[in-house]
Amino acid sequence: MLEVSLAYSVPVIDKRQRFREIFHAVHGTYRPEDILCDRPVEQALHQFSDEAPSTRQAVYLGAPRLALHYVIITGLVADCLTHKVTPFHRARQYLHELGFTSSVLKVNGRSSSAYNAALIQQALGSFPTHHRFVLLGYSKGAVDALQALITYPSVRQRTAAVVSLAGAIGGSPLVDITPSWLKRLFAKLPLPDCQLGDGAALKS
Repeated sequence: MLEVSLAYSVPVIDKRQRFREIFHAVHGTYRPEDILCDRPVEQALHQFSDEAPSTRQAVYLGAPRLALHYVIITGLVADCLTHKVTPFHRARQYLHELGFTSSVLKVNGRSSSAYNAALIQQALGSFPTHHRFVLLGYSKGAVDALQALITYPSVRQRTAAVVSLAGAIGGSPLVDITPSWLKRLFAKLPLPDCQLGDGAALKS
């Protein structure tokens, strides 16, 4: 479970309309043969009735103005599949064409968020000091990214944004229905290309 205690409530800022504008502008820059999302914006982004009107502000699509480093943090048992799967390969190619840097940070797929937060802190510390990070947490990787922000001031200071990609924020109902014997097997069974770590992934 994410280890955090907030003494105050954090305000939620609704920027759905601005995200839609940016998405639409970026979507329009793709050539049809290169497009990552082949659906119209209206189908790709669901619009609820309470979404604010368009801001009509311009969207900057030029060369990078910040030395942003996009770091993809993988999820549950992803390190067991690295020899078969390259996370977000096409999206990373697009980022590189725009002049951004990206990396895939393979945390321990069977370890707790506290364990992986330490790995994240160590890995980010190895990059050039002028890099500002956008942490892209996939599945449990989103929880690990948030835990790293909470635990390590050095990570907070260098992080521009955290993006949750199908993030398991608040847990997953699948964990609740998984039999205890299967959880123990998941934590202890040796698997190819996987380190056991602390075996507490499903508890966090």
